[in-house]
Amino acid sequence: MAIGFKKEESVILFSQDNLHLRVNADAILASNEVLSRLIDPRSLPIAGLRSAVYEAAEKKSEFFPEEILNPEYQPVIIVDLDDTSWPHVHYLLRAVSHVTGIEATENDVKKYGHTRNIPQWQTDEIARMQDAIQANRHPDVNPFVNRADQHAVETLHAVHRMGHLYTYLTGRMSEMYDITKRVIQWNGMPHDGDMKKVDARKHIVPKRGYLYCSPCNPKEVDAYKHDVVTTWLKNLRAAGWKGQMVIIDDTPKAFEEEICRGDVMAIALEGLLNYRHIPFTNEMRVNSWHEISAFLSHIHGQAVQSDPNKDRVFSCGPTLPGMYMSVRKDVSGPGYFRFTSLPAAEYKFFPKDGGSHSLTDNCTGL
Repeated sequence: MAIGFKKEESVILFSQDNLHLRVNADAILASNEVLSRLIDPRSLPIAGLRSAVYEAAEKKSEFFPEEILNPEYQPVIIVDLDDTSWPHVHYLLRAVSHVTGIEATENDVKKYGHTRNIPQWQTDEIARMQDAIQANRHPDVNPFVNRADQHAVETLHAVHRMGHLYTYLTGRMSEMYDITKRVIQWNGMPHDGDMKKVDARKHIVPKRGYLYCSPCNPKEVDAYKHDVVTTWLKNLRAAGWKGQMVIIDDTPKAFEEEICRGDVMAIALEGLLNYRHIPFTNEMRVNSWHEISAFLSHIHGQAVQSDPNKDRVFSCGPTLPGMYMSVRKDVSGPGYFRFTSLPAAEYKFFPKDGGSHSLTDNCTGL
């Protein structure tokens, strides 16, 4: 499958089999382009209003609302990147095979559990090459520019529009922050456009749409991630938060104790690195982002139901800046609903300052 982006009015194509080459990976990192993805917001698995149209003075404006959840019940979604949001071991295998001339496959990783355990790569020279590659210091390859799973991108956009507090917590070293931030942008994944490199321990709770890399060496990553998440959870609970924390990670072993106790929910995407691992108690092992999407929509419905407020509130987005819409919950239910099926008396539009609701009669749904 070809990967394309525009640069100076031309289109440069890379296949999944040569994206690991430094010349190709670095070309993407040096560009400002975003991987072309045709994501129709109306097709996203959003547990709420998908689209509406505002008509006034011969002007028709479509907007895609974002639900505003009560922070007390807002789900917190912590998302891993490598081999969760995008495949990474695939690119690493290609890179090491290219540099050493000794081929290894994904089946080898399934059989032996890790690239470091593959028998044909058990030499000091290849170990040194792997060290250089995984530190992104090899002159010929860069396996850290990875194409995200299309369904992962769609689900993350849905999570954003559902109003969840989501964040990216990766085991990649802090030295990889700029590269990883650019790869998130290139893949068109939702994120905070103003995010800065910061140690996650500096934030008492996660910041929405932020990327957090690890300042520790690889052997300490699990302890670091555990410390970050348990501290966030403690601080959220102390502030009166009653929501659910969901960790999406292919190898959530750093949180085993919290998962088994039910303090956090874990969704593990089945892949190369957990192929031989038995799921923990309470760990949900899934095969696709379709399953993750369905589960997050369920979590969203629980958050809406738990909120004692009678109305659901939506931001009308940049098309109608400063405008909001509210819908009676007993009419819409906690999940997806069709705007056109609602009686006019059951919803209203209003500005941020709480003034006139005059837009109501001029809105229709798609």
